[in-house]
Amino acid sequence: RNRQWILSDGGRESYGLRLGHGTQQAYIENVHIHGDGVIDLNQKSNAQPTEWVKDISSCLLIHGRVRNITIEQITMRESMRSVMAYGEHTGKFLRGGGTQGGASFDAENISVLHTKTLNPAGKAYLFGHPSHRGRITNVKCNYNFMVTAGTALEPNFNLDRYEVIGNVIKSGTLAIHCWRRSSNGLIEHNVRIDNRPDRPVVKANSPDAWEDPQNLTIRHNHVVKDLQPDPLSR
Repeated sequence: RNRQWILSDGGRESYGLRLGHGTQQAYIENVHIHGDGVIDLNQKSNAQPTEWVKDISSCLLIHGRVRNITIEQITMRESMRSVMAYGEHTGKFLRGGGTQGGASFDAENISVLHTKTLNPAGKAYLFGHPSHRGRITNVKCNYNFMVTAGTALEPNFNLDRYEVIGNVIKSGTLAIHCWRRSSNGLIEHNVRIDNRPDRPVVKANSPDAWEDPQNLTIRHNHVVKDLQPDPLSR
C-alpha cells in the first residue's frame, strides 16, 4: 500500500573529481580545489543515470569521512549536479530517515565559495542525501553563481550547521530548496534572477514521513528582474 516502483534505464554515474568512496576508515582532509579552470562532464553527449537512482553524476563528489575541504573559483558545467557532499551509513535504513546498527561515516567543514555552475539540463549543489545517511556538518555555500534547469541549491538530509549566503541564482524551477531534515541553517542575502517576482527564493519542506527542516534563519533574500543575456547563450 502506498508504494511506487520505478524502472529506469540509463548510464553509469560519473564524476569529474571524487573525494572519498563513502566508507573509508581514515579521513581525507585538508584539500583546496581552486583556480580558473572548468570541469565539464559534457552531459548531452554521454549516457547518464536518471534522477530516480541512488547515485547520479556530478562534477565534484565529497563522500564519507572527508573534512576541511575548500572549493573556490572553478566553473562546473554540463552535469547532473555540480557539487554533491554527504556522509555514509552502513546500518539498516528505517522509514523516515532513521538507521539501525551500523557505523556512520561523516563529512565536515566543507566550503564552496565563488564558484560558477552552468547546467542547462541539470542542477547545482546538493548537501546531504536520504540514501546516504551519514551526517554532514559545518558547510558554507557562499557567493556562488548558478544557472540551472532544476533545483539550484539543496540543503538536504542530515546536514547540520550551514550557511547559504550571497549566492546569485537563475533556475528553471526551485532556487534554494531546504528539503527534509536539514538543521541550523543561515540562508540570507541570496538573489534569484527571475522575471516572475512571485517565485520564491527559498522553499523549506519535506515529503511524507520525513521531518521538516529545523531551526533555519531565512532573511534578506530577493528576486530581481533578469536584465542580462542568458550566459548559456554565449
